[in-house]
Amino acid sequence: MRAFLTIVTILLISSNMTYSQELSISDYKIQVEKIGDGIEYILKDYIGDKVVETDYQLQKRFNDAYVLFVLKDYTRASMIFYDIVTKKQYYKEPVFVESLFYLAESFKSLGNYLGAQEYYKQVLSHPTKKYYQDALQQILEISYKIGDFRDIGFYMKEIENSSTEIRPEIYYARGKSAYFEKEYEIAIKSFEQLLKNSKFTLKAQYFIGVCYTALGKYEEALNSFKRVASLEKQSEEDDIIKDQAILSTARIYYTINKTTEAIDAYQDLKRTSSFYDISLYESAWSFVKNKNYEKAIFAVELLIDVLPNSNIIPEAILLKGNLYNEMNQEDKALKSYSEVIGKYSSLSNQLNNIIEHNSNLEEYFSQLLGSDLGSFSAAKFLPPEAVKYVKSEKLVQRAQKIVADLELTKKYLQESLTLLKNLLETLSDDKSVNALFPKAEDARGRTLEYLNQLIKIECKLVEILHREYEKKSGKKDSSFDEISKNRLERIQLSEILNQDIPDTKDGYLKRKENIQKKYSELEQKGYSLSIKISEIKKQIIAMEKLFSENSQKYNYSESKKQLFYDQIEQKKRVISSLEERLSQTSEGIINDKNKVNFVDDANIADENLRKKIVALLKKERDIYSSKGLNRYSDINSIVEKIEKNREKIVGFSENLDKIIRQKANQLKEDVLVEEQDLLKYSQELDKKIELSKNLSAKIALNSFKTVNRKFHEIVLSADVGIIEVAWKNKSKLSDKILDYYSEKSNRTKILENEFKEILGESK
Repeated sequence: MRAFLTIVTILLISSNMTYSQELSISDYKIQVEKIGDGIEYILKDYIGDKVVETDYQLQKRFNDAYVLFVLKDYTRASMIFYDIVTKKQYYKEPVFVESLFYLAESFKSLGNYLGAQEYYKQVLSHPTKKYYQDALQQILEISYKIGDFRDIGFYMKEIENSSTEIRPEIYYARGKSAYFEKEYEIAIKSFEQLLKNSKFTLKAQYFIGVCYTALGKYEEALNSFKRVASLEKQSEEDDIIKDQAILSTARIYYTINKTTEAIDAYQDLKRTSSFYDISLYESAWSFVKNKNYEKAIFAVELLIDVLPNSNIIPEAILLKGNLYNEMNQEDKALKSYSEVIGKYSSLSNQLNNIIEHNSNLEEYFSQLLGSDLGSFSAAKFLPPEAVKYVKSEKLVQRAQKIVADLELTKKYLQESLTLLKNLLETLSDDKSVNALFPKAEDARGRTLEYLNQLIKIECKLVEILHREYEKKSGKKDSSFDEISKNRLERIQLSEILNQDIPDTKDGYLKRKENIQKKYSELEQKGYSLSIKISEIKKQIIAMEKLFSENSQKYNYSESKKQLFYDQIEQKKRVISSLEERLSQTSEGIINDKNKVNFVDDANIADENLRKKIVALLKKERDIYSSKGLNRYSDINSIVEKIEKNREKIVGFSENLDKIIRQKANQLKEDVLVEEQDLLKYSQELDKKIELSKNLSAKIALNSFKTVNRKFHEIVLSADVGIIEVAWKNKSKLSDKILDYYSEKSNRTKILENEFKEILGESK
């Protein structure tokens, strides 16, 4: 029964083979010879150092860095670009100057202007002259940002001599650089070159007005600013420039004592303008200059009502009190002065208390603020109103950004160290290291294709022998059961080979892509989770802000505040834990994704399958060898060629492994050196972060003290105002008393005279 089932199974499997399409022995011989030629080509073309060439890797590294740059991941992009430009052997490669330029662009985007300027200058000196005008434009832009205008004239002369057409961006950057160098006439000439270029006309016209203002040529400046108002905007930024032109127009009128025109200009600013609070406050002073105090008060009150969170509000309330005082409306003046004192005296006292009770304020601020001045850990210890004013300081913002950028760089540096660690693990793993060499992977893909084809041809040849054997001996042969069992196993394994294992190199690449696609899907899920975590963090910050505002409004108890902040800190720790776990999982996915290659576990399983089939084929042929089959000799000669080709592939693979291992060891040494460099950079960066935090703390402290002085002076001015009002009231009361006594004295004299007259009459 078992023998019957075996025979039925073999017949069923055999029926699936398309013998009608069977090739002749000579056809198979030709196929094997073609495969042999292909293998010989691989042996010649994919051997030696060529199989581990790094040209492709260089371009790939640049592409990876450029992708990061486009994604605005400037820190990690700059690391790869920097690695390329420090390798002088790449100097003549096309990607070298591109890496120089994008390294400079990355540094500029990170706010590292000095570093960016240095690499832009290297772009200018590169013999290809690629990105020359782009680099020059950026050098000019950076010059006015950092106040370094050396060699600007030299660069402009050089480009004028070497180029027939200068890009408008160059003139614009040159004009701004000249303005900040106080070379106003040169700046005006540069900007005038742009008045016919629609992209820059509005900006250039505005800067011409600014230059004329600096030269004291107010009429020319006014004409320029008025032209800005008539021009159409080209971008959202132009709205701000138009508003600045209106503000500048009003200020010039105020300066030349045309206050009515100044007031009209201030009123041209819309309520949506970011300068609306400034326009209201300055227009109030224009009314003051005209001694029109009622309209000045109206402008101030409008400011207070419409923009209660403006940083000018303290000065505005004080001005209102002074105006009422000037108008002898003492009650209203007292109300305004009292409002200033009520709102800001406690704040001033809090600030004074912090200063008096902290002997080392710099250390206090360094620990308190860290890299995030807006964090609510700071708001818990500093008055929120003070934090708002300190945060608005440009110098504080720049210092905080430097700290934040350095800490982000530290984070990416740690990630780079992790990547190097993973790379070292890859270089130490015989299976994973192959993925680092694309040509080696290409060669392996082709050899796998040939190996599978050879096995399939060998299976076809053995099937030809089997059919001849059946015709000659049939089931009467004593070897039939052994052959049937062996053949059944071989056919079953061959079916797996045909169905599950790719036929071609492209098929292997497709399988690799499919596996990597699954990992990519996991990466995307991880990315989605990271976004959700980020949203939760934002919600927590919003909750903190809301609670902080309400705690001021409703005067929450300290225990209630502490309970809330403890709960928030606990949630933050949970979020941090989730982020860490997600990071580790993502790292594992990336590692596994990178290990998918032509010698991974899946391909090792394929090789084991091929070995089993080859062993079964040999066993089957060995049985046929003694049966006196007519076609055995011809088929065996082809099989011998197949085995030789297989041996060549095995030898090639072993040699390829040796070459890759040698290259991997060289790379490993380079990576170890780079790892040591990164560790050194990390230590230096720690020092820089500490220094920058200290600097940031000093700047924040100075700003904090400035804010303290500001509120102290405002409160003091309000106190003085109250005293003035009180003095006025006292003077008025004294005058009334004097008038009363004077009138009383006069009346007494009149009475005395009348009394004397009466006495006289009585006599």
